[in-house]
Amino acid sequence: MSNYLDQTGLSYFYSKLKAKFALRSQSLPVIANISRNETTGAMELWSKNLNNIVTTGMYNAITCTNAKFQYSTLIVIGYYLSGYCTQIQQDVTTGRLATRSQINGSWSAWVEIDTSSFYTKTEVDNLIAANAVTASHDGNGTVTISGISTLPDASTQSY
Repeated sequence: MSNYLDQTGLSYFYSKLKAKFALRSQSLPVIANISRNETTGAMELWSKNLNNIVTTGMYNAITCTNAKFQYSTLIVIGYYLSGYCTQIQQDVTTGRLATRSQINGSWSAWVEIDTSSFYTKTEVDNLIAANAVTASHDGNGTVTISGISTLPDASTQSY
């Protein structure tokens, strides 16, 4: 009897899951002719126009048009309103990083993010531990960091 209940319960659960998935998949945009990479889980974009990729997800973008890099990973963050989206692209051959946004249907230019001057958490922790860096907060949203010689234009910078 419990075997019958288990099978009936599983069948019921499976039918409800299928129905929910069918409703949900109808409401999501469909990107034609895109397969999923079984190793990474990312969708594969071969020679696609990145202007048309606005569905939230992770992608491998290979020789795509309107791309900053020809061999890259791509993160897309779609907004619930059509015409608004952000794309973040990283070149897999160099590690370079760029981003752009679609605002009211128009794409901005790609902006490359210079990561070469970023400090890692460990580097910052080591500088603080060595008392080479000081930081203060004025209580009104301004943080002043002193002692990092590679800050732009000065050794003291306020944010």
